[in-house]
Amino acid sequence: MSNVHIQWDTVQKDNLKEKRNLLLAGGAYPELFYASAFSRSDLLKYGKQGAFIPLNDLIDQYAPNFKALMKKYPVIGKGITMPDGNIYGLPTLYDPEFKSVLYGTPWVKQAWLDKLGLQEPQTLDDFYNMLKAFKEKDPNGNGQKDEIAWGGVGTAGVVNYLRGSFGVNNHGTSNINIDTDPQTDKVRFIPTDPHYKELLQFVNKLYKDVLLEQDIVSVKSTEVDAKVLKGPHGDQTYNAYGSPLGNIGMFVLTDKAQNPEAMIRWMDYFYSDEGIKTFFMGWKDETYKEDTDGNVDYVDNIKNNPDGLNLDQALPKPIQ
Repeated sequence: MSNVHIQWDTVQKDNLKEKRNLLLAGGAYPELFYASAFSRSDLLKYGKQGAFIPLNDLIDQYAPNFKALMKKYPVIGKGITMPDGNIYGLPTLYDPEFKSVLYGTPWVKQAWLDKLGLQEPQTLDDFYNMLKAFKEKDPNGNGQKDEIAWGGVGTAGVVNYLRGSFGVNNHGTSNINIDTDPQTDKVRFIPTDPHYKELLQFVNKLYKDVLLEQDIVSVKSTEVDAKVLKGPHGDQTYNAYGSPLGNIGMFVLTDKAQNPEAMIRWMDYFYSDEGIKTFFMGWKDETYKEDTDGNVDYVDNIKNNPDGLNLDQALPKPIQ
C-alpha cells in the first residue's frame, strides 16, 4: 500500500523497556523505533546524545497530515517539543473528532439518553445531572433503581478521565502529575493545584451521591468487564473518547536512518483521515462501512460475528 517495506524486530511488551535500553546502550539499535513508548526523559537523553534525530524539519517538509493536526490542536506541539526546542518523537494521538474504540475513557449509553430525553452532556453540571437521571429514572426499564450510573475499576481512572474538565493535565497522558500552568506558562505539579482539589471534591460528591459504583475501589476488572459485556443490559460493541495527546515517544528515528524522509512520510499516513480509519477500523467495505456524511461503523459480520467473536477477536483477521 505504501511501497515502504520494514523489517520488524518485535518484542514482548514485558521486555520492551529492557530490550530497547540494551540496544541503545550497545549501539546496535535500528533505524526507527515504533510503539516503543519512550518517555520525555528518554527522548531528551538520547536526543542530546545524538542517537535520536530531530524531526522538526522532517515534519515541516514531509508530514502534512501531522502538521495539520499540530495546527488544529496546539497542545500537541507544546507537548512533544523538548526543552532544547527539538522534537524527537511522534506521539499517539486520539483525535477528539474520531471516536476510537481503543482508548479507555468514559462513553455514554445512547439508548439511555434517548429513553430519558437527555442530550449529550456539555458541562460538568450536565454530566452530574445525567448520572443522577441514570441512577434514579430506571433507564433499563426493569422497574428497579438498580442502574450503575458510572462504573469502573479504581478511582484513579475516574480522576484521570475528569482532569481536563478542571483545567489540568494539558500535556496529554504521558505524565499525570506535571503540566504547564496556562496562567504563568511555568511547570506545575498538578496535585498541589487548587483545580485538582476541586476535581477530587467533585469525585467525592459523585461517590457520596451513589453515582459512582460503590465498590469501585475493590472491584476486579473481570467483574466490570462481565457487567459491561453481559449485562443485564450490556453491549459487546463499545466506543470511547480520548484526549488528543497520548504517549509522546511512539515513533522515533535514529541516526542510523538511511531514508528519514520516506520513513516520516510513511508514519504521516497514519495521521491522515484514511490512515486513522485503517488503523482503528480496518479495511473499508471489508471490516467497516462509511456513509455519505463520513460516519463509520463496523460491518455486521464484525459487530455480530457468526463465530461469536468480540471486536478484539474478529478485527485482526481481515486486517492481517
